[in-house]
Amino acid sequence: MDLTIFDDMDMLTAAWEAADDTMRRDLIRLAIDEVSVTRGARRGAPFDGNARCTIKWATPDEE
Repeated sequence: MDLTIFDDMDMLTAAWEAADDTMRRDLIRLAIDEVSVTRGARRGAPFDGNARCTIKWATPDEE
């Protein structure tokens, strides 16, 4: 499997921009291990994704 695209940011950006929404969703699933969302400060409070969401990005497994 050729993964050299991940070493070339220009090629990676071009591939992302050329991908349709379905492909982008599949790629994001590979990049994220977990998403956590905490409760709001009060019921009915506007959603603040930056304050309430934590994304655990996938990292290579150490062997």
